[in-house]
Amino acid sequence: MTDLIQSTRSTGRPALEQLALSVDLSARPRTRLRPDGLLEVVFAGDVLGFVDYQRPVYVVLSGSRIDRAEEIAQRLDLGSAVAVLLGAL
Repeated sequence: MTDLIQSTRSTGRPALEQLALSVDLSARPRTRLRPDGLLEVVFAGDVLGFVDYQRPVYVVLSGSRIDRAEEIAQRLDLGSAVAVLLGAL
């Protein structure tokens, strides 16, 4: 932590920005909109599942393949739907 504070002083960047830059990108969740309209959620290179928008809810599907994914939740907003998949880690 001392190194982070010292590097912040030397670079002039805020500490949180420095910390964010040091986090491995593979440790961040990623999403991709597929051609079929599903949102694919990936973490550390593994597909966690999919989110399908069926008005008025977002349907959360868990599984690495869409043909085998199972519905595990329904949410009213996209952020909550993605959080369900990330909570399954």
